[in-house]
Amino acid sequence: MRFLHTADWHLGKIFYGHRLTDDQSRILLDQFLHIIDDEGIECVMIAGDIYDRAAPPPEAVALFDEIITKLVCEKGVRICCIAGNHDNGTRVGFGSALLEASGLFVRGAVTKASIDSILSPVLLDDTYGKVAVTLLPYHDPADINHAMDAETGRDFNAAMEVLAGAAAERIPKNTRSVLLAHAFVAGASASGSEKALSTSVGGSDNVSYTNFLPWSYTCLGHLHGAQAAGEPKIRYSGSLMKYSANEAAQEKSVTVVDLDADGKVTTSAIPLTAPRDVRVERGLFEHLLSLPKSNDFISFELEDEHPVLNAHTRLAEHFPNLLPIRRLSSERRADAEEPSVPAGRESLQRSDEEIFSDFFKGMTQEPLSDKAKEILASALEEIAREEREA
Repeated sequence: MRFLHTADWHLGKIFYGHRLTDDQSRILLDQFLHIIDDEGIECVMIAGDIYDRAAPPPEAVALFDEIITKLVCEKGVRICCIAGNHDNGTRVGFGSALLEASGLFVRGAVTKASIDSILSPVLLDDTYGKVAVTLLPYHDPADINHAMDAETGRDFNAAMEVLAGAAAERIPKNTRSVLLAHAFVAGASASGSEKALSTSVGGSDNVSYTNFLPWSYTCLGHLHGAQAAGEPKIRYSGSLMKYSANEAAQEKSVTVVDLDADGKVTTSAIPLTAPRDVRVERGLFEHLLSLPKSNDFISFELEDEHPVLNAHTRLAEHFPNLLPIRRLSSERRADAEEPSVPAGRESLQRSDEEIFSDFFKGMTQEPLSDKAKEILASALEEIAREEREA
C-alpha cells in the first residue's frame, strides 16, 4: 500500500491577526491534491489537529469538506483521520459510522461509548492483502481513566500504555498494521508553537515511542517539525505550513509511505510551499529596511545599540505582514556566543502554570504552596477541557 501521512493542518488559524484559510486552501487545492495523483496515493492518514480550535470558523469547515469530498468521491482515495488536541473530538467524530461506507474513517472523542470502535482496527485492502489501521485520537489521562476504568492518574505515558496496549491486542495476527496517534513522544523536537497537551503541575505530556512498536508504521501528529520519533517507522509528518516564527527554518512536507508485503516501510518527503513564507531577518535597522519588499510573514530582530524611532511603522510600509519586532541587546548580537532564537523559543514554551507561578511570586514575594499548585492544576485542566468541548 502506498499512503500519505499528514497532520496538523490547523484549518482556520489566525496568525497575528491574519486569517490563513486562503493560504491553506491554495496549499491543499493546488499542491496536496496534485501530490495524491502524482504519487498514486491509495489512502490518506491525517493524524489530528484538523482545525486550529474546537469551534472552527465556517470557512475552515467548508475547506475540509471540499478536500475530503474530492479525495473520497472524485478520486476514490480512502481517508483515515483522528481528532487532535486542538479539535473537538465529538464534533470531528460525528457521523463516523455512516461515513465509513464511503471510505472515510474518523475517530473523535475517547469515551465509554466509542472505546470499542477506537480499539478495533479498520481493515483496508491492498495488493498484498489486509492492512489493519488503528485510530487513536487525542486523549488526556482522565479520558482513559473514565472510558477504560483505568487508574493512570495524570500520567500521559501510563494512559497511552493502557490504550495502545489494548489496541495492539486487536491487531489480527500476521497482518500488516498502521497506527494514527496524536501525542508528544519523548525525545522529539518541539518548535515552541505546539499547544501544550497538559496543564498539570509536575505532570508530563511525554509518551514513550515503545508504545507504538507493535505497528508496522506509526503516523504521529502534534509536533510541527517532520521527524522520526525513536525509530524510523515512527514519524511526525509535520504541519501543513509554518505557524510560528520558531518554525521559520523548517521545511514543510507530507510523507509518502510505501508498505510492502512483509510490513516493511520506506518513506519519502514531498515538499509543500506556502503562498507566504514565514521568515526571521536579523541585522541593523537600515539594512533590514533596504531588503526587497515582500508579502511574507517576517519577524525582524534588530541589532541596533540605540532605540529606533517608529521602527514598526517604517518596516510595515515595505513588509505588510510584519510580525512582532524584537530588539536584541548588545550581548545578544550576531557576534555573541549565545544565539537569540533558542531564548525566544524557551519563552514561548513556558507553561501556564509557570507564568502564573512567577506572577504570584512577584505579587506576594512567596512561592506557590503545594496545595495552591494542586488547585491551580485542577483549574487549568478544567479550562482546557471546556475549551476542547466548546
